[in-house]
Amino acid sequence: MVLAPADGSAALHSEPSGVARALSKQLDHGKLVVLRHDPKSTAATQLDASGKPVGGSQRLLYTVLDPYASDLFQLVGDTNTASAASERPSARRSLQKAYDEWRKQFTVASAESEWRRGLDELAARQVERYLAALTLLDVEYSEEAVIAVLRLHDLPEEYTSPLKYGDVTIVWSPLRDTASISFAARQTTSSVVVKGVQAWFEQYRASSSSTLRVETTTTDQSEGAPTSFDDLFRKLFRRARIL
Repeated sequence: MVLAPADGSAALHSEPSGVARALSKQLDHGKLVVLRHDPKSTAATQLDASGKPVGGSQRLLYTVLDPYASDLFQLVGDTNTASAASERPSARRSLQKAYDEWRKQFTVASAESEWRRGLDELAARQVERYLAALTLLDVEYSEEAVIAVLRLHDLPEEYTSPLKYGDVTIVWSPLRDTASISFAARQTTSSVVVKGVQAWFEQYRASSSSTLRVETTTTDQSEGAPTSFDDLFRKLFRRARIL
């Protein structure tokens, strides 16, 4: 599989491993990596017995979108997260550095109730970023199918617990259930391409140890919806509840 910039600019790196490191760094900074099938690709159209693509080499075009770089935080419409907008971490900081900065307000001697209240704030910031990323998908790709990858983190139970990461692969196809869906859209969201993307990220160590794939046509947040943050978070980090 080959990944190339969608805008035709110079690749992030000449080697696949270098591209993988660069994309993983973008994910580490809370950004959204969006991929779509290149119509000029000699695409594989079948899977072998092990589920791996066979045939010609897949070529995908990638775009990096930044939820922090727009006013989308004011469009998510969640009053519980809106208050955190002015405190959202800089896009130049990684998720880990933003967490480390947030954690400085506590010590190992902090009361559990104080830590839990702090986690509420941390959770709100992440929900805010997640909803902004979904809004970006909805705005930028309202009629186009793409594969989007977003990195999330868990909410450590204790001050001494390390932060854990998980990657969500969103197979986005808003026209999937309509007669308007194009052949290119079907190619992008096909099992061959999606599994190829996941295998590529794993092969070049660009993904987190915990991953989750969801397929959706909307950004619906109701309970049970594919992109519902609460449901997605619990599945990704294998938790019975968020907090």
